[in-house]
This record gives sequence, structure tokens and C-alpha cells, in this order.
Amino acid sequence: MAQGKIVVFEGIDQAGKATQTERLAALLEARGYATLRLAFPAYETPIGREIGAFLSGGVEIPLHVRHLLYAANRYEFKAQIERSVAEGTIVLIDRYSASGIVYGMAHGLPRGWLEALEAELPAPDFVFFLDLSPETARRRKRTARDRYERNLPLLATCRRLYREECERSAGWI
Repeated sequence: MAQGKIVVFEGIDQAGKATQTERLAALLEARGYATLRLAFPAYETPIGREIGAFLSGGVEIPLHVRHLLYAANRYEFKAQIERSVAEGTIVLIDRYSASGIVYGMAHGLPRGWLEALEAELPAPDFVFFLDLSPETARRRKRTARDRYERNLPLLATCRRLYREECERSAGWI
């Protein structure tokens, strides 16, 4: 059995990550490949619910703790990702470790600290960066915006950092 792959879609909010994850999953499944789709934050877990409460403005969480929670949310799925890849499944992820690093750096946290948080997670084989301006992202959003989606300067900084990451990292498209 061939080993599976981890394929990640990254970009600012409303860039089309969920849409492209779904489209690629449908294409791969139609061709007989097993897929697992994940999206982070994964709001269905206890940690994900805390993140959701923060993003909706319901609670305040200190910056470092917030990024520990984002990373912990991804670690909740580490074993499932590893097992799926070992079984030959293609794991498709809407937002992953790079988001933690990019959004953390946009808030002023050091890259090294953020990378250390993500270091033990399975590395992606391919990362598709979906580039979109914050202004276009704002126009696409039809429902209530979370605290990051309302912050155009933050999204502009994240977009710049994603572009830099795309240039410096292997496996990014």
C-alpha cells in the first residue's frame, strides 16, 4: 500500500480554502483515492470550542495562550493524521501549522516560538497558498465576521507573511 500524503490549503479568511479542499476531495474520491478532510480550528472539540468563543468575541484569551490553544487543536488530530497517511489516505487540510505561524507573527510573536509549537505535527507534502486581498475577502463574507475577519490590517499583514512563507518554504505552490 502506498503511503498517503498531506495536502494543505492556506490563505487568509475567505480565500477559498474550504471550497478547494472540497473540490480536490471530490476529484480524488472519484478517482478511487481515500481522503480525510480536516479544517482548523476544529470547533467540534473542547479546545476548538474555546477558540470559537474567543473568535466570536465571547471570551478574551491572552495572546500566548491563544496560540497554544490553536496548536493544541491541531495536536488533537495528530494521531488520526499519522494513521491515515500510513494507511494510504490523502489528508486534505483547510488551514494548518502555517496559519498558526503566520497569524502568530502578525500578532508579534516570535517565529521560533511558533515553529516550536508546531514542530511535532506531521509535515505537509504540499501546501497550496490561495492569495486574496483583504478587501476581496471582506466582500466574500456573507455571515457574521469573527474578530480576525473584521481586522483588515491584520489580514493584510497575514497576506504578506503568507507570501513570504510561500517564497521561503519547500512544497508550497
